[in-house]
Amino acid sequence: MDIDIDLCPSKVRIILDKIADERSHMFYNNVPTWAKKLLGCTRIATFGTEQTKSAILAACRGYRSEDYPDGIDIDQAQYMASLIPQERGFLWSIKEVVYGDKEKNRKPITSFIREVNNFPGLLDIIIAIEGVINKRSSHASGILFFDKDPFEHCAFMKTPSGEIITQWDLHDVEYMGNTKYDMLVTEVQDKIVQTINFL
Repeated sequence: MDIDIDLCPSKVRIILDKIADERSHMFYNNVPTWAKKLLGCTRIATFGTEQTKSAILAACRGYRSEDYPDGIDIDQAQYMASLIPQERGFLWSIKEVVYGDKEKNRKPITSFIREVNNFPGLLDIIIAIEGVINKRSSHASGILFFDKDPFEHCAFMKTPSGEIITQWDLHDVEYMGNTKYDMLVTEVQDKIVQTINFL
């Protein structure tokens, strides 16, 4: 379950800091002081994965064989990646490119198959890399509120910038019984506030 709330982009940091401060007094006494301060309003993790084009480029960077001891030239790799179709902002998966998908009316891309077959074993490497988690960050708007003990229903980690976030993505957070709040920032909120101030 989630609850959507629209916030002014210019006020979102102030609001989230205030919520964290207010909720820090609601924890049980056995919760460590650092957790009371930081976990009252916690961002949810997101995980980025290797998409089709980035999987091709990564596989090409590491590829070595007797015929290609120095790997695959970057221009060749970029060309192969450029052969991946995209529909409505979404790339085809490597399996769709190679084998097609009758349900989606997608036929194999013969130009890609011809290119990738010039490098024995490359296709297997690409398939293994596609979908691998390659980064973590905090959700743009997903927040959890905790009162009592935050460690009963969640686990935490730090982003590369040092922000404490959940170890689970939004689906796992909800599966564990937490309610996700989407603090959506919409530019129109700032315009409404400014209009009221002018009036």
